[in-house]
Amino acid sequence: MRSLPTKNAEPTVVRRTRVLRYGLGPSGVQVLAAEPRRALAILRALELEGNGAAARTLLRIGGMRMEPEATPIVGINSCEGLAKVLREKGYPLTDRGVKLFKMEHGFSGVVRIGPDVARAYVRFAGGRRTRVESSRIDDVSTVERRALEILRTIGQDTDDLKAVFKALNLPRFGKDDAVDLNRKHAKVLLAWVIKMSWSFDDDGFKRVCLAAGDRSNTLKVSPLVAKLVRDTILGTGEPEHDYTRHNVGDHVLNARTLRMLQSVQRALAGRLKVRVLRGSYWKSSEPPRMVVKSGATRVNPHQGGGVIDLSVRDMSPTDIEQLVLTLREAGFAAWVRQRGDRPHIHAVAIGDRELSASATWQVRAFFKGRDGRSHAGPDAHKHLCVRMPKWLVRYRLGS
Repeated sequence: MRSLPTKNAEPTVVRRTRVLRYGLGPSGVQVLAAEPRRALAILRALELEGNGAAARTLLRIGGMRMEPEATPIVGINSCEGLAKVLREKGYPLTDRGVKLFKMEHGFSGVVRIGPDVARAYVRFAGGRRTRVESSRIDDVSTVERRALEILRTIGQDTDDLKAVFKALNLPRFGKDDAVDLNRKHAKVLLAWVIKMSWSFDDDGFKRVCLAAGDRSNTLKVSPLVAKLVRDTILGTGEPEHDYTRHNVGDHVLNARTLRMLQSVQRALAGRLKVRVLRGSYWKSSEPPRMVVKSGATRVNPHQGGGVIDLSVRDMSPTDIEQLVLTLREAGFAAWVRQRGDRPHIHAVAIGDRELSASATWQVRAFFKGRDGRSHAGPDAHKHLCVRMPKWLVRYRLGS
């Protein structure tokens, strides 16, 4: 039986450390003009999430002097000073100015300031900004606008955008960590989209939104969509994109494929042994070719990276299916190939950036429930209950 609290029991009180103090009072707030009052709203939004460092940065930019360890006291002068600085930088804290700032920095046009917008003001006032000038938004196509809005949303965290720029081989940020996004940035991102076999037209973007978990059906760029694009570009959560080549016996594998294969061996916990029959980067003076239904001739999939054949010698049908299942759960597209006296498992590391054209085609076939062969037959292993890695959704989009 649960005991009842005694009369002397007192509720626990959680006291939060103050990051700001206010020397205004009710009458002081009332006499503030519209822009200084909005400056106060920015500071209060930062205080709401306990972001004292950001609040102190804004106050210092607004001209306030403060002791290093002392709690800043916000007054009329500090609010007016911050409002003046933002006005001089081109974003007055009027309705129009707040709306313009939010639109150019990847937020909605609603005139409301929350902690996320307040942090954007801190970055901007400190020189760390990512924006698209509103005049340029009207001069681009729909797909370019979506690309720019995605980059702008990613740019709410400057470090994330820097990493994306580096991955896409875009020019580095300036010394002040500021970047004005333009059509050139959009074209680079759209080239990557095409390489991924994605699309930012209405139908393709709807698929991207659904893959990102955004079911609003508005076809607008949301934080979820920006996160999907960012994580896919950076390879977040998936095997590291390391393409250093290693020799495994007489075969060559890149580091990414090798790590994925090692994860398969660990998952099997010694029940089966993974043995490579053929590796990647296969060379031959007359490479065998595969012809798909469309009539297009493609080179052997082993000529690129990420492709392996594994031995099934001395394995029972149950063992073979277990190996196929484990490979798929590690991120491989894998099938059994019954070829005369040399049956084997053919596996392609999904997401490998050095796949040959044939291997890329096989990954798409895998996601369509086919067997990855030229006749495009059904997947013989579709009955397996495979727990696919979450990151595979990025590559399913291109199928």
